[in-house]
Amino acid sequence: MSKHRLFFLITGLVVLLMPLRAGAAGMDISMTTWYCWWQPSWNNENEGFKVDPAFYFGPGLSFRLPGKVTMSTSFLYARVKAESTQRQTSIPWSPAMEKRVIHRYDSDTTISYSFTRFFKLFAGFKYSHYKYENDQTLLLPLLFSMYSGTKEKYRYDNYAPALGIGFTVHLIENFFLLIKASVLYEKSSIVRNTYWYASGTPPMFFPFPGEQWSVNKIGANAHLSFAYFIQAINTSISLGFRYQFFKIVKSDSRNEEYIEYYDHFYGITASAIYRIEFGNNKDKDKDEEKQS
Repeated sequence: MSKHRLFFLITGLVVLLMPLRAGAAGMDISMTTWYCWWQPSWNNENEGFKVDPAFYFGPGLSFRLPGKVTMSTSFLYARVKAESTQRQTSIPWSPAMEKRVIHRYDSDTTISYSFTRFFKLFAGFKYSHYKYENDQTLLLPLLFSMYSGTKEKYRYDNYAPALGIGFTVHLIENFFLLIKASVLYEKSSIVRNTYWYASGTPPMFFPFPGEQWSVNKIGANAHLSFAYFIQAINTSISLGFRYQFFKIVKSDSRNEEYIEYYDHFYGITASAIYRIEFGNNKDKDKDEEKQS
């Protein structure tokens, strides 16, 4: 998916929610970051990549509707770097090194119903997209070519419905404990294009036929955070920890790395949420300020 298509997808979700404002009791505008460690399924014991932790960050928008219903959408972006250790090849004096720079985009849209101020149930849909180039280069200083290698371009499109529960525990005054947990079933479409290249006079470049396959995963997400509501500026700030995992349950690929492994995401979260009340809702009990 191109950046333009992704932009239109996110814009479409926001536009879809905008008509809700007329009947909404309030609106929340948020900015979230997640300092996340990622153990991807493609980094199994045979690959040996070192994946650097990265900041995920992005905006969110939600509408609190009459009838204890809330509709929300959020977006996160991250740039992740991964590098393999040097691996021996058929040429002992020319080890291979692989590098990946991964651009990842996550979008979550949910609708929730609060049975009480303490407990809510929500359903949603998660879309994530990421792409990267995988370069493997061999130095060949004694041959006609100084170096040669292969370049692989990957694109992942992931779609996952989700169902979850949330708890808001009022600890003291404007201080709250927020707990959310959900289960997901993800369908992933993966596209890989491979090229071989070599330096020289002239340089050589040869593409291989593209490949595409799908992977199905089950997953779970858990998020615990502490939130404090600053009444003077109608804003809550939170700090917490989030953990997410996916397990591959079905794969069309013959590649081992897409057959039985897990994805793990975990790290520290922080967010700021600005709360807007509509109409006569401004006197609502402040216990409700929390959210997502």
